[in-house]
Amino acid sequence: MTEGIYLDNNATTKTDPLVYNAMIPFFTEFYGNPSSMHSYAEPVRHAIDKARHQVAEFLGAEYDDEIIFTACATESDNTALWSAVNANPDRPEIITTAVEHPAILDTCRALEKKGYKGIPPPTGAVGAPCDGNPSLCSWEYVYTWGVEGLRLLFYYLAKRENDSTILASRE
Repeated sequence: MTEGIYLDNNATTKTDPLVYNAMIPFFTEFYGNPSSMHSYAEPVRHAIDKARHQVAEFLGAEYDDEIIFTACATESDNTALWSAVNANPDRPEIITTAVEHPAILDTCRALEKKGYKGIPPPTGAVGAPCDGNPSLCSWEYVYTWGVEGLRLLFYYLAKRENDSTILASRE
């Protein structure tokens, strides 16, 4: 492979050597399923609990169990979206933009089939005016679209691809 500059750090990023070295024991020595009852699980479960406490402390969370570890952004997006839906099923609206991550758009489409109002605001490309360009999304327009009954708002401040689309926002 020729040497170059890796420009897709939005998707994957080289692991920091400190993180890599801290994880080596869990690739080679302590690899038990932390949810199991056997002795292989205990050191892994303890390490996860310690990491959860460290993250909670860093973020100022009141309780360690407020911190949920997931495997990827798609899992995180779906966890947040489904948790919000299940917490208040009587609030029907979830607002997002036409340029949101597919994990959110696909889930919102599935929720629309169940009677939720999901995506996107009525212009096709969010924004007023946006001239059909999703890059010109307006936070103010998204916020004012159907806020009565609003349960959740998913709004990227920057697109995930490397075209560096920044969504308009005064907030």
